[in-house]
Amino acid sequence: MCLSRKQVWRKSPAVRIRHSPPKIMNLIKENWEAKDFAEFKKFEKSLKEKDEAKCEWEQNIVGTSLECFGKTSTKAKQLAREIKKGNFISFVQGLKIENLLESLTVSHLLSQIKDFSVFEKKLTKFAQGIDNWASCDTLNFSKHSKESLFNLAKKFLQSEKPFVRRVGVRIYFELIN
Repeated sequence: MCLSRKQVWRKSPAVRIRHSPPKIMNLIKENWEAKDFAEFKKFEKSLKEKDEAKCEWEQNIVGTSLECFGKTSTKAKQLAREIKKGNFISFVQGLKIENLLESLTVSHLLSQIKDFSVFEKKLTKFAQGIDNWASCDTLNFSKHSKESLFNLAKKFLQSEKPFVRRVGVRIYFELIN
């Protein structure tokens, strides 16, 4: 049976980013190991926009010192959607964030954690390294009780780091809705 290009796109367990030639990597893993992270780093480098002006523009808009790839938000959402099909906690724990794509991907993945104690631990660690508004604003807190989030926000608002405080404010905004 021959599948059209569109059907192959939908049935493949690997993520494909819409560029030509297609870049493919299987992101559904039971346990992320050092070799998997090395492969992921190579894969994400292949996703970088060829137009450096787009990357610079994104870096200026987001206000980050992290390397930007252009259209990072869309790519991060696609990556997170595939990674969460496997053991995404292993990915979050092992990844050393070096660029905006990784930061936004982790933001999307953290939002998927249902156990509040795990969520709080991972978010607290992640928030300490945030250097831009996009990583804060990508977080979603809808899977947790208002009381737990309120206490977490109070803790974050006492931080010296501006983006940790911003996460606290984001939590408050979520509670208002």
